Amino acid sequence: MVKEHYVEKVKTYKDMLRMKCLQYKIDFIEADINEGFNPILQSYLIKRNKLK
Repeated sequence: MVKEHYVEKVKTYKDMLRMKCLQYKIDFIEADINEGFNPILQSYLIKRNKLK
């Protein structure tokens, strides 16, 4: 019961955060911290380079 409540609250928060990011035209990128920051940073830099 506690786990289900927690999972629902996290989902609700993540959905709200995603909507706020869309509202302000901010990219919402989910990341796994266990993979390190390199994949996220690399994809960000590639996207930024394409915008030039």
